[in-house]
Amino acid sequence: MRCGVVEREDELDQEMVAKAEAVIAGLKGAYLDWVTEDLRRLEVLYAEVSAAELKTRGPLMQQVFTIAHDVKGQGGSFGYDLMTAVGNQLCRFIEAREDWPDGSLLLIRKLLDAMTLVLAEGLEGDGGAMGTALLADLCRDVEAAGGPLTLT
Repeated sequence: MRCGVVEREDELDQEMVAKAEAVIAGLKGAYLDWVTEDLRRLEVLYAEVSAAELKTRGPLMQQVFTIAHDVKGQGGSFGYDLMTAVGNQLCRFIEAREDWPDGSLLLIRKLLDAMTLVLAEGLEGDGGAMGTALLADLCRDVEAAGGPLTLT
């Protein structure tokens, strides 16, 4: 193997990474629009779940799961790692339950509020001190609600 070939491959890899990063950066504004709409949809669903009879909440929570899963999947790609972490926690909490008494909805409310805060404050990456405090509060809330805890 010639050194020139290896160097050229490295240059191409770096060039491809730079192009991909530029595309992602160009989509960041669109991501913020998408996640804002997803959070609006989650708020509507939360209101529906809260008003629904206990026995009819399960299918609505599956809709919450689907949207939260999308939010979780996109956040890290656009530098919103906290959105991914909180969305993942929301998904794991939903997966671990079969019924939805009002007490379980309290944690859902806190997780949705956290996602809204991440977006409102523009908490990119780990969110710095505010992100650390937010995760610590959510960890306590998740543990109090019976977990499972994924915010580590």
